[in-house]
Amino acid sequence: MTTPQPAPQNREQLTFHPALSFALVSPPSRRPPMPPSVPGAWDSSPPPTPFDTDTASYIHTNLLRRRSSYISAQHLRIKVGTWNIGNYTDGCARDLAEWFAPPTRTPIFEKHATTAEKTADHEAHYHDIYVLGLQEVVDVNQTQTFLKYMDPKIALNWRAQAQAALPAGYECVAAPQLIGMLMLVFVAPGVAAGSVGVSTVGTGLMGYVGNKGGVGVRLVLGETLRLAFVNVHLAAFANAVDRRNWDAAEVVRRMWFDPVEKAVVGLADEDAATENMTPGEGLGSADVAIWCGDLNYRVDLDNGDIRRLLAPYMPQDLPPTHDIRTGAPTLPPRPSETHPAAATTLDGTLASLLRHDQLLKVRRERKAWAGFREGRIAWLPTYKYDVGTHGRWDSSEKARAPSWCDRILWKLRGAEEEDEERAAKEKEEKEETEKEEPETQTRERSDSTASSIKDETLFEAGSDSDSDDDLVVSRAETPLPHGNNPARKSIDPPPPQFDDPTSVLATPFGQVILTQLSYTSFQTVSSSDHKPVVSTFSLTFPGVVPALRKAVHAEIAREADKLENERRPAVTVVIDPPEFDEGVEETAEKEKEETLVAFGAVSFAASKTRHMTLANTGTTAASICFLPRPSPTSDAEILSKPHLAIDFSDPSITPLTGTTLHPGDSTHVTLTLSVTAPAAVPALNDGTETLDDVLVLHIAGGRDVFLPVTARWLPSAVAAPLQDLLCVPEGAGGFRGWHAAGRSRTQLYSAPRELYRLTGFILERLRSDSGSNSPSPSASNRNSTSTYPSNRNSTSPSDAEDENEEAAIWNSLDTDTPFPAHTSAAAAAGLRVLLTWLSSLPTPLVPTETLDSSDGGEGVLDLLGPVGANVFVYVCGFVGEVVEVVKERGERGGIGNGGVGVRGSIGSIGGMGRGGTGDIGMGIGMGEAELVERVADAVVRPGTEGGTGTGTGVGMGVGAQTKEGRRRAVALVRGFVEM
Repeated sequence: MTTPQPAPQNREQLTFHPALSFALVSPPSRRPPMPPSVPGAWDSSPPPTPFDTDTASYIHTNLLRRRSSYISAQHLRIKVGTWNIGNYTDGCARDLAEWFAPPTRTPIFEKHATTAEKTADHEAHYHDIYVLGLQEVVDVNQTQTFLKYMDPKIALNWRAQAQAALPAGYECVAAPQLIGMLMLVFVAPGVAAGSVGVSTVGTGLMGYVGNKGGVGVRLVLGETLRLAFVNVHLAAFANAVDRRNWDAAEVVRRMWFDPVEKAVVGLADEDAATENMTPGEGLGSADVAIWCGDLNYRVDLDNGDIRRLLAPYMPQDLPPTHDIRTGAPTLPPRPSETHPAAATTLDGTLASLLRHDQLLKVRRERKAWAGFREGRIAWLPTYKYDVGTHGRWDSSEKARAPSWCDRILWKLRGAEEEDEERAAKEKEEKEETEKEEPETQTRERSDSTASSIKDETLFEAGSDSDSDDDLVVSRAETPLPHGNNPARKSIDPPPPQFDDPTSVLATPFGQVILTQLSYTSFQTVSSSDHKPVVSTFSLTFPGVVPALRKAVHAEIAREADKLENERRPAVTVVIDPPEFDEGVEETAEKEKEETLVAFGAVSFAASKTRHMTLANTGTTAASICFLPRPSPTSDAEILSKPHLAIDFSDPSITPLTGTTLHPGDSTHVTLTLSVTAPAAVPALNDGTETLDDVLVLHIAGGRDVFLPVTARWLPSAVAAPLQDLLCVPEGAGGFRGWHAAGRSRTQLYSAPRELYRLTGFILERLRSDSGSNSPSPSASNRNSTSTYPSNRNSTSPSDAEDENEEAAIWNSLDTDTPFPAHTSAAAAAGLRVLLTWLSSLPTPLVPTETLDSSDGGEGVLDLLGPVGANVFVYVCGFVGEVVEVVKERGERGGIGNGGVGVRGSIGSIGGMGRGGTGDIGMGIGMGEAELVERVADAVVRPGTEGGTGTGTGVGMGVGAQTKEGRRRAVALVRGFVEM
């Protein structure tokens, strides 16, 4: 029968030729492209820093570099079994416990054994990892079997059978199946087996169908060791050696596992110590690989000869098959007991047969399985028996020749290179030896070999000695001389060379030591035509100690955090020392707050500033700006509350856009807090609103700085209802003192004292100024075409002076303290304060609606109520008195003739209403008409319908003054002024 050939894909791939031999490790060009790096390994390049990579990669890389500090030697025991069950599922499943599982302890042993004896028994029979490789769990000879959907119940059934045979607690971590190949991997409790990967490779029909091929499992033990198990079923037939070699090479080339987990640190030098994502890794990345399966390699001798040689040692006196026996089988006598002189003879027979074992031959000739190791074979061939018998060879028509088809081999990473170095050395020694031999000796040896071939016999029995020549077995068509003939030794296959049971792999973190403890078959298992083969191993390897790894990880994380902080842009904020109220005890913690912007006590119309220095004290450029936040009253975004202004020293820099500071650069920011909106005062007085705020200084790529802003509001009479002002007693500290004392509701006056004090102050200043015809220094320095001082479009020094004057007057009114020292701007500032107070009353003094419902001035007073009428009449009388004083000053100073006219005294009130222009010094002043209009705008405003003018409302007036309404308001005020 012709061996099926794989379907070639191209001239370089899958081209099979019987004359070619394939190494187990395929050429690199045939292997899937290897990734530039594999997670979890050693790298000798300089360690990166967070400046070069992200923090997670930095931690991962440095964790790999410090593996030696948290890795120590760990020990495991592994049991690997392989069995071709020949599709005899039922009987084979029941036999698992007989050969694969550890022996069951008897009750007597459990009761009387000491702790030491139990420990020794456990170490001898129990293993940390159990691997069961099965072949032909389905009939692979039927084409429809491996073309149809595979029933998952097959694998589940075998998994359940194996689980039942093993002690409790073992977990099946992988169970890959490819047609007839099935591998089950169980781990004991407490064994850290992570990054489990599975893979299957079909090499059967057309080179890809799964009737032949392999299944693999990759585990990572102790977060370091990559351990791979491979279960294969290679091509059949005695003459298909090259095809079996090719099958094995294809399994190596095409078996590919998923990437290991990120936590794996690995042991390999060639792996990269980075976190690169890769498409996976092949068998070449495994530190330890253990192969098992039906490799199908045969013995290159005649079938009959093999059977006759082994006949004296085959068990003949065993009980019937497993299925019909009623008790435990009686084990066959050992060969030494059956044949007292046969022990050495059996060993010699096995050795003579193994000279011709195909697997040993291709390994010896280095045609395949490079780097693999196999233990000593000291058991009978495992193939092929009649099912149900212990020692009867295949009696069917095919009568297969006995062979060691079922094998277990292992390989450590880097073993191929060791074999290549050994082969090169042996070749060099052989060449030197041949050069030293005389040419005549070579010719004589050739003649002796030719003459001896004629008399060669098929078998010759030597003496009962330990010599390898005590039994000579050779092909009949190539008879060779025997004995000590030197020519014979150059042609006969050499005796089998079995490998050392211990293999060692050196790593930077310690040695990986794999030792084969046993390697045997189970001759008494008869439910298949193959005998199962088992090998046990001890494995010592450097593994991670979790507690130490956790400590190292925490240390690296702290280092990364420190370096990350150093890399981030760093901006130092230096703020003016906090200003706290006199007499108010502040805690030490508050005084030490470096980012606290404390404005102290703030009163109405007063401006307070604080200065900040922003300096880049880091090593990289820092882009800074102030972050906006949603406004609580609208959809817009705001930087701060409306009372707070943020200004950079460079006018081109805005708080929203910010600027970039290079290392060593700095900039200055001025924060100005000023409450000038009367509408904000009631909420501040009631405590429903505060001046406290938080500014967010955003540092791109760094940590934002939160700047708390604190200020203590001083209650003010601005926008206070008239009814409240009537209850403020003299000597209580003004509105502020009355507010702090609990706000008594007893009415004491018919009009607010604040009104009396303020108007008296203004008239006093006007009369005082009228005593001099020369302008004040501050007035004479003003330009004749400047705007009124209270116009906020001006930022001249005179504006600041006027604002300070207004704030001082407001503070005096609120605290019932003397007004500030007289200045040239005092009268004008007082008039602005008066107009502000009148216009800020929650309920207009004279609602516009009263003009429509009255017959004239007297009718309006009736509608205003006693308090409103008193205040209105008083204000109009005050205006009239101001006009008289100004006229008197004009007559003395000369209007427009260089004297200090009306403009010099009251022109500064412009800007409270429409605004105005003109000078403060010489020339025509504001005049009576404009003054009346300003007062009318302040006292007559649209208000709530039906308002009484008593000052009990909370609104600031509603609606807008119409042109006709304004005309009537001016007429009303003028009428009372002229009375």
